[in-house]
Amino acid sequence: MKLLALDTSSEACSVAISSKGKIFESHFIEAKSHTRVLLPAITAMLDVARLNMDEIDAVVLGIGPGSFVGMRIGASVAQGLAFASNIKIIPISSMETIALEVMLIHNLSEIVVMQNARMNEVYVGEYKICADGLTEIITPVKLQTISESISEYSNQKKDIVGIGFSGHYDSIKNMQFNVKLEEGFGYPRASYLLNLAEQKYLISDAVEPENLTLDYIRQEVASKPKS
Repeated sequence: MKLLALDTSSEACSVAISSKGKIFESHFIEAKSHTRVLLPAITAMLDVARLNMDEIDAVVLGIGPGSFVGMRIGASVAQGLAFASNIKIIPISSMETIALEVMLIHNLSEIVVMQNARMNEVYVGEYKICADGLTEIITPVKLQTISESISEYSNQKKDIVGIGFSGHYDSIKNMQFNVKLEEGFGYPRASYLLNLAEQKYLISDAVEPENLTLDYIRQEVASKPKS
């Protein structure tokens, strides 16, 4: 099976292709540039993999939660490609993708992923890794204020990863950030989307492009910031 994966739910623009047991990936962090760099990155990866879009069996999309603008850019491109090639989209949580990467690389059995939701809020999800090396969702992603997350997770013996507390580091001294942010974790990688798509979600979970739903979590985008 040949799959094209992409995620633009964060500042990272991540594209990967799986073909004949090999993965080709382009992953870089460049805020507010997805409209400019996503399509060229996809074209470049297709060239590297020596594939045409009509040879791709499905598009794998990181559906957030994350940046609303970034998510919509990724969704629009994924839908356009899927419509043009008459293929389906496999939607996968961007936060589950982060969890898989961190747990595999750091040999962790459980992880809490916290992503920046802006307006003094964070997206929080808890995951564990199973015997087959794939993730299991402990708690569905929820939206919390930063103060609520600090109150719930301070002094707990749970490893936490993510970019949810950027700019609020003085407030999180008692939280277990054992996976350092400078190692680059917290940004969904398309190669791990492929990992989940091929081993957990499979083509049976694919949807028609017109039926794609993003994981916004927050319904009111333009509400006032919370303290």
